[in-house]
Amino acid sequence: MNKIFNYLRSDGLFTLARESLNAIFPHQCVFCGQVCRQEPDFPGICRNCLAKIPFRKQQEMELAWQVEPDADIMTATKVYCATWYQDPVRPAVLRMKFADAPEIADAFAAILLQCWRKTGLDCQAVIAVPLHRSRLRERGYNQAGLLAERVASELGRPDWSQCLVRTKMTARQSGLSDPMSRKINMADAFQLDQDFTAQQIVLNRRKSSEPVLLIDDVLTTGVTLAEAAHPLQASGLPVLGLVVSSAHPAKAAQNRICGY
Repeated sequence: MNKIFNYLRSDGLFTLARESLNAIFPHQCVFCGQVCRQEPDFPGICRNCLAKIPFRKQQEMELAWQVEPDADIMTATKVYCATWYQDPVRPAVLRMKFADAPEIADAFAAILLQCWRKTGLDCQAVIAVPLHRSRLRERGYNQAGLLAERVASELGRPDWSQCLVRTKMTARQSGLSDPMSRKINMADAFQLDQDFTAQQIVLNRRKSSEPVLLIDDVLTTGVTLAEAAHPLQASGLPVLGLVVSSAHPAKAAQNRICGY
C-alpha cells in the first residue's frame, strides 16, 4: 500500500485525486465558514482568510516575556509563536477551546508547522500542555493535544503528551486577570507520569541534546507554559515552547528597545 501511495504522490496523481475530492466534497473555511478549496499547506483555510491571518515575521516569532513577579521562572525556555492574537485567529481559538470545534486544530497545526520550520530547529519529541482529566471529560478533547498530535505526525517525532499530567484542577486562567493570581492558580499543577522514566532512558541512550517541543494554543502571561515546563526541565529535558498565538512582543523588538 505504501508503494502505491508513494507512486501516486510522485506521479502527481495524488494531487489530482485530492483536487477531485475537494471539488466533490467541498470544505468550509474554519475562519469564515464559507465553502472553499483546500489550500495545500493550510487545510481548512480559504485563500481570503489566509491573507488576513496575522502571521508573525520570522524575526518576531521568538517571544520576549517573563512571568511576573518571578522574573526568572522561564529564563531557560524559549517560546516561539506563529501569529499575533488578533482577528481572525482570536475568535477561531476561542471556538476551538469552548465551542466544540476540534476541526479547527488542523488549520492551527499547519500554522504551527510553518512557524516551527522557519526556526530551522529540531526536537526530540512533542508534548501538549495537558488538561485536567475533569476538564478533559467536560470538553471532550484537549485542543493542545490535537495540535501536538498533528505536529508530531508531520515532523516524524514521537508524541509524548501522555507523559505530562495535570494533577491539580485549577480555575480557568482566562478568568484571572493578574499574573500573580495566575501563578498561584497554576503552582504545582503538573507532574510527570511514572512511565516517563522509560522515555528518559531512551533519550539518554540516544545522547540527544535536542529539546522537547511543548505545545499550547495561546500564551497570555506565560504562567501555564512555564509551570508545564518545570517537571520536564527538572528531569533534565531541555524544553522549547511553541504556541499558535500571543499578544506578547517579539524578543528582537525588546532587544532593540533595551539597546542590545
